[in-house]
Amino acid sequence: MWCRADCPDRTVTRRSWVLVNDKERHSPWPSPHDVPAGRRVVQGPDTRVNRMADIEESWIDMRAESLIESTSRRADR
Repeated sequence: MWCRADCPDRTVTRRSWVLVNDKERHSPWPSPHDVPAGRRVVQGPDTRVNRMADIEESWIDMRAESLIESTSRRADR
């Protein structure tokens, strides 16, 4: 069972994966749980703190994938 965000158990000892969906959005996911359909594991398992740091480091463009693509197409013109 997950506890509040400031719970020491959640931030220090719980193991998490980093998942990515088809729109390249990253999220932490508790490692003992099944990965939801439409998502894939890209990192883990490790502590939630480390996984959140990985997300901050690797997911630098928070825009939706469709917006990134349309912006890129406009820049190519």
